[in-house]
Amino acid sequence: MNRKVAKNAGWIIGARVLQMFLGLFITGWTSRFLGPGNLGLISYVGAYVSFATGIASLGFNNIIIKELFDHSDKEEAVLGTAIIMRLVSSVLCSLLIIGLLALLNPDEPLIIVIAALLSLTLIFQSFESFNFWYQSKLQSKYSSIIQTIAYVFVATYRLYILSSSKDVRWFALGNSLDTIVIAVLLYFTFKLKNKKSLGFELSLGKEMLSRSYHFIYSGLMISIYGEMDRIMLKSMLNETMVGYYEVAVSVNTYWSFIIAAVIDSFYPVIIEAKKNEPREVYHYRIRELYCLVIWLCTLAAIAIMILAKPIILIIHGSQYIPSIMCLRFATWINLFAYLGVARNAWMVSENRQSIYKYIFTIGAVTNVILNWLLIPRFDIIGATIATIFTEFVIAVVAPALFKETRENTVLILHSLNPKILFGMIQELRKDKGEAQ
Repeated sequence: MNRKVAKNAGWIIGARVLQMFLGLFITGWTSRFLGPGNLGLISYVGAYVSFATGIASLGFNNIIIKELFDHSDKEEAVLGTAIIMRLVSSVLCSLLIIGLLALLNPDEPLIIVIAALLSLTLIFQSFESFNFWYQSKLQSKYSSIIQTIAYVFVATYRLYILSSSKDVRWFALGNSLDTIVIAVLLYFTFKLKNKKSLGFELSLGKEMLSRSYHFIYSGLMISIYGEMDRIMLKSMLNETMVGYYEVAVSVNTYWSFIIAAVIDSFYPVIIEAKKNEPREVYHYRIRELYCLVIWLCTLAAIAIMILAKPIILIIHGSQYIPSIMCLRFATWINLFAYLGVARNAWMVSENRQSIYKYIFTIGAVTNVILNWLLIPRFDIIGATIATIFTEFVIAVVAPALFKETRENTVLILHSLNPKILFGMIQELRKDKGEAQ
């Protein structure tokens, strides 16, 4: 790992620290105010919304930048077509979610209200196509500014409803509010920068769907193994258990931006090594990334296992004591989950993305079976074990089953060698000495 990668990761991490501390304060206050039951209700309904996101987006997020480049002469038609098709899909998905939850919970009208409020996320996410337009123009700073404004606005809103002791419906709206604010700001800033009107072409929409349909399937499989634990906990136990589980699992997000920053910083290095370096150098860079992910996640997991009780009690309060033991297991989820994220650089470099749908299908089936078997016997601990094992299967086991991705599993196993870690430390010291 060279000094440039470390410095870039440091900037990304530094920019997130303030948001992390503000987020921790608001998250802790929110969980204490709502209690496990109401928090569990929002998490349960949110799982259905997340479940539908892969379908509602139509897989366009994965192709729209390329479409904008391929059709640079009619980018307003590309944007307009993508937004309108996503709006139609999102409205249909929202109605389906509300109707399904009404059938499953006929005596709980509050769930229907929460579902309607959270479903606003699906609808307003349709406008994130403008964000990809900025990316295609290398003007992502505008998106970053908009996201920062939205974050501050939503944080202020959350502080207001907490200090005013509003009910759970206000918090459900808060979960959708950032998406709404971002959508409105993206639309008006686009109109200021581009005076042309958006268009719609049915033939263009069909062409985009023909390229994105396999991403819809992959997104659906990801949603199944990512959200089924909350859905099955509520169905097999109750919303309070979902609340305990949500708090335990959410601790992983407190520090995961560090791993995300490391992976984002390594990504261009690996892509460049694939293009310009010998294959052994390219493979070594990949092993370096996997080694960092493994060691950082392992050290963090050990620390959180030791500090699980004070973390829960200080941030969330004594009413979440059942989350403590769950957290000691859940902290290991990041290890395998982020190995899977880190693998994206290898998959893109080797053009193996088509295998994803098979890997995610195996993960989805594994997760449903394990949750069905383990939740009745071990409640939230069972759901956590199911998630850990599912992430392990997706990151290590499933890729080993396919000839096209078997090499990646071998690279992960090789990255366990501590010599790689010592080599990175020595490389950093050498770069630092030369810089001085």
